[in-house]
Amino acid sequence: MGAGFNVSVIARTEKAKTNGEIPLYLRITLENRRSEISMGISASQWDTNARRAKGKGASKINEVIEEEKSFIRRIKRMFDEEGQNYSLESIKEKYLGTAQQGQSGILERYQTHIAFMTAREGKEYAFKTIQGYKTSYKHFRSFILQLYAVEDILISKLDQSTILEYKKYLLMEKKFGINTVNRYLKHLKNITSQCLNEGTLKKNPFNKITLGFKESDRMPLTELELERLMQHPFRNTTYQKVRDIFVLS
Repeated sequence: MGAGFNVSVIARTEKAKTNGEIPLYLRITLENRRSEISMGISASQWDTNARRAKGKGASKINEVIEEEKSFIRRIKRMFDEEGQNYSLESIKEKYLGTAQQGQSGILERYQTHIAFMTAREGKEYAFKTIQGYKTSYKHFRSFILQLYAVEDILISKLDQSTILEYKKYLLMEKKFGINTVNRYLKHLKNITSQCLNEGTLKKNPFNKITLGFKESDRMPLTELELERLMQHPFRNTTYQKVRDIFVLS
């Protein structure tokens, strides 16, 4: 499916507010069917031909418009790449699933777990482990912003396709090695496991996704490299200690 796809924005002048603000709607067209979704924003002036806001504050409104249109296109492209059958309703459902209120988002749950770990630093969790989770949270948040153009997605909407897209993002865009990628995915898997246990997530998105680590061949330093390391003037005393311990070993 997917023929005759288009996404645009229309201004509902018949629903104009008393202050003259005109509500804006996303219009999704697929196979000669169309559906409209309120964007939750309004424009004081609207260019019908260009389908863009004009006047005061128009640049910010038009920026949001382009982001939301791109978001819909990315959802459709994701369905296409996965070879899934989809409909106008499934595209709309995927879009609305990121904006529903009253349910926790996966990034929100991530932050809760990091706060829990931080409160138990030195007892149950090492500083390095907590920092690792903070770094993986940062990368997952960047991914969500790029793929969906939203601040968070509902826990209930986290599926296998999102996990696979995230893995591709880490490998292809961030250029991380497979071990680093799998470490960040294991952090996310831990969060989803908690959600499964709590019942906020019904289906395991990591089902059939293997997170094995690849053994790396580390070549020993040459005598010249070791000599350079021993003579390097580190300003940080911690680095000096680490260097001395490494050389001694």
